[in-house]
Amino acid sequence: MPATETSPQQFAERMPMVVEDQEERFNNDEKMKILSRTDTPVQYRAIPYGPIEERRRRFLLDTQQHQISVTIPSIGLNFDFHLTSVENREEGSETVTHFESPLIFNGVCVKWIGHIGQSSLQGAGRFVYDSERANSLGQVRQEEARRYQTRIDAIYSRFQVSG
Repeated sequence: MPATETSPQQFAERMPMVVEDQEERFNNDEKMKILSRTDTPVQYRAIPYGPIEERRRRFLLDTQQHQISVTIPSIGLNFDFHLTSVENREEGSETVTHFESPLIFNGVCVKWIGHIGQSSLQGAGRFVYDSERANSLGQVRQEEARRYQTRIDAIYSRFQVSG
């Protein structure tokens, strides 16, 4: 590949991951509204047709490795969460795993905060807007846009095209 061409992988790595006004998108996007309500039902989704004991063991192993696969049946979404926080609590007759996972969803920095019962493998959670990460990635996005504009301006001046 010539030096001037960009591979699809390089192009994807340079694409902005976040939208310009993340907080507005978070507050107005229909899926975000649904997912930011408290207690959106979720289910652990690894080994969906396996024996329940095997699924429970896998759930515990996944949480120890700080990753978990969940489904939100009400809207048909699946997530592979990379957990930053995991805590097990006794709640009544069941041990419940509480967790948190930052991610970018529809161009918006959010955190999923949820819990899943270790025996039922069902729980609930919701998105919260991650303003700290949004500000950080927003600045990266602006810097990248400035670099692209500089490159475009250089091309215009090189070929003496009015932009």
